[in-house]
Amino acid sequence: MFRADDGLRAQITENLGAHDRCAALDPSLRPAAVAVTVVANAVGEACFVITRRVSTLRNHSGQWALPGGRIDEGEDPTGAALRELDEEVGLQCQRDRVLGLLDDYPTRSGFRITPVVVWAGHQGVLRPNPREVAEAYRVPIKDLDAPGIPKLFHIEQTSDER
Repeated sequence: MFRADDGLRAQITENLGAHDRCAALDPSLRPAAVAVTVVANAVGEACFVITRRVSTLRNHSGQWALPGGRIDEGEDPTGAALRELDEEVGLQCQRDRVLGLLDDYPTRSGFRITPVVVWAGHQGVLRPNPREVAEAYRVPIKDLDAPGIPKLFHIEQTSDER
């Protein structure tokens, strides 16, 4: 079990500091950010937050998602990820809780998503915004490879999508 403690926070921070981040530079992609949030569950186990979007949304309804969205004018990826984390699941984290950034992820729908790693630690209850989020979950980090857990995979673009 990964404990949500200062040792894990330091290890994640060190690993991110050593990571040579790859930024997607394509100016045609619309900037977005997601919060990869490390938070404790009831027994102190390190988890990440994932949501299930409500079925009434115009785009991406019912999908599993990390809290996040478009980067507004004047925002940077960190500010957008923290704002969306608060808006979607009610976790209010300040910039000093940001541990680092992961590689940009260009999507088939035309976004450049910047994952922002946030340490929420033992913060309170997740409060899903009912206009956007049907459910919010704390998934134990140790379970990332368990059967049934959604996985990201690379999808080759067709010539029509390029």
